[in-house]
Amino acid sequence: MVKKDKKFNVVAAIKNEKVVGGIIFTRKKPDFVYIDLIGVSPEFWGKGIGTKLIKNIKKFFPKTKKLALVVRRANLPAILFYEKLGFEITDFTQPGYSRTHFVGMENKPTTIQA
Repeated sequence: MVKKDKKFNVVAAIKNEKVVGGIIFTRKKPDFVYIDLIGVSPEFWGKGIGTKLIKNIKKFFPKTKKLALVVRRANLPAILFYEKLGFEITDFTQPGYSRTHFVGMENKPTTIQA
């Protein structure tokens, strides 16, 4: 399921007619997308749903070369997940996110193949 809006996009992962995950992302520039939120039901962790949600961004915006997000510094499992997908910690930030509690991450351009 995809909901497109002028400001953001929402994609839901559905299994057996139940929403098991989702992602909200915003196209900031023709080649730059910000991941506002991503979540997967804990019983579906480790099944590739989060990876597919992120890689689907490339299907919606094929010219995307850069993805960025902000994650809590204390959320080590999420940071390791994003690193596995080619993201690295950078100085990227968004308004309202304290660098004390959050860290910005960006992908390497070659890591978001659909």
